[in-house]
Amino acid sequence: MREELPSDAPSTASSQQVILLVGVNGAGKTTSAAKLAARAKAASLQPILVAADT
Repeated sequence: MREELPSDAPSTASSQQVILLVGVNGAGKTTSAAKLAARAKAASLQPILVAADT
């Protein structure tokens, strides 16, 4: 994941971003979401995770 995400992505509190994770079962979406949320939290942002299922 580190290699695929740009390290210079904007991370200002004034800009809202939506990230949609899509993939098959067991692909690591939940783990990736948790890592992204932890990275945002470390940058003093307030991540919100929403689960959606069909």
